[in-house]
Amino acid sequence: MTSYLLDTNVITHWVNKASGHALIEKHLFTLPIASLHISAVTVWEVSRMAEKAKVSTKASRALMEAIGLFAVEPLTAKIAAIGGSLHGWLSNKGQTIGERDSMIAGTALAQGHIMVTDNVREFERVPGLQIQNWRTGAA
Repeated sequence: MTSYLLDTNVITHWVNKASGHALIEKHLFTLPIASLHISAVTVWEVSRMAEKAKVSTKASRALMEAIGLFAVEPLTAKIAAIGGSLHGWLSNKGQTIGERDSMIAGTALAQGHIMVTDNVREFERVPGLQIQNWRTGAA
């Protein structure tokens, strides 16, 4: 079964009914729930957003409920090592990506998931990472 790792921005676009949310929802509701995963890093990011009140209380609760729908991939030593190596390697090439994004990419690579993100420009720098953008329909 093909499996997917949902980036934080995919969850927030869907929950907040932002541009492209209907396309995201179409995928979410047609794929087996067992094929949909999030990284522990996404849990961290959503929890941080809720605490910093970057979103309303109602929206914060909705985001926290949404991440509870998906299997969470833990941040293991293997994933941390892959993410750290990716971040260092890309930095050395002058193609840096965010530290948390490197850990999310490391999770997708380690687990064999397709990365689902609206941040294609950043994640496409990661060699071997399969990417889909469900917000725009680009695969």
